[in-house]
Amino acid sequence: MVWMIYIENMRKKILLLVFSFLVVLVHAQESNNYPKYFLLIEDANQLIKSKNYKTALEKYLEAFRYANYIPEKDLKQAKVLAKKMDIDSLTVKFKTQLSNLYKNIDTDYQRDINIIYKKDQEVRTNKYMKALAYYRLCNSDSNYVRNEKKYTRAQLKSQIWRDIDSTNIHTLLKMMDNNGFPSEEKVGVSCANKAFIILLHYDYDKENVILKPYLDNALSNGHITPRNYAQIIDRRKINNGEKPVYYVIPLGYFDLSVEQKKIVDELRFKIGLLPINKSQKIVKKKHSIRVIYND
Repeated sequence: MVWMIYIENMRKKILLLVFSFLVVLVHAQESNNYPKYFLLIEDANQLIKSKNYKTALEKYLEAFRYANYIPEKDLKQAKVLAKKMDIDSLTVKFKTQLSNLYKNIDTDYQRDINIIYKKDQEVRTNKYMKALAYYRLCNSDSNYVRNEKKYTRAQLKSQIWRDIDSTNIHTLLKMMDNNGFPSEEKVGVSCANKAFIILLHYDYDKENVILKPYLDNALSNGHITPRNYAQIIDRRKINNGEKPVYYVIPLGYFDLSVEQKKIVDELRFKIGLLPINKSQKIVKKKHSIRVIYND
């Protein structure tokens, strides 16, 4: 019994030494390589699913070497893993980092984003959605017999929708010029997601001429996740009648050749996304496609 306790204590000491060494490396290695960071985090999350917690924690610690800012959900997951492995020093370290995470939040920026997000959502109700669908149907099908009053109302709602989206994005772009990209670090998780949705809805920048410089800079600095970046790019491509680039919106993926799928995975890898077969499951239905992301 004494020997078992001794062996268990030795095991914990060895693990602590290994992880302490990795923590030292966190500060010794070059940071700000976010594609590498996100790839390692995705690898770690795959390991968690197979209950390989030790290697998953090692992956998390390795990933943290490449980030100037570590997102909240990743710190939380690393804390859970450290606790599972009974590494108290790391558990305390991650807990402290979490408590200090949002000390520099720009509350004015948060408030302004919340205001324009509310406007964004006001025109995304069923009433506006149905009006837009009717307006598009009337304009796309020359044989469709339209109700003039209904069409006029739908046309007005569509114009209101466009005007709000246009005003919102130009307001947000001005904010970004003045305050920087609305990242989690700057405005918190919820508000950063709201800003992403506003950017996602900027469909009138069909070629991504206006947004892409902002998005590229945000991606390289870890201010936007690779998936959110790819979703904006893919949405714009699809709306412009082109093929997606990263297939996080996988329309037409099953029509690609093996070589084309390989090219897609290479492009995904460059921005920090694992290959499609590792990071998302595509469920093909009769008239639609459902995507399940492996987070």
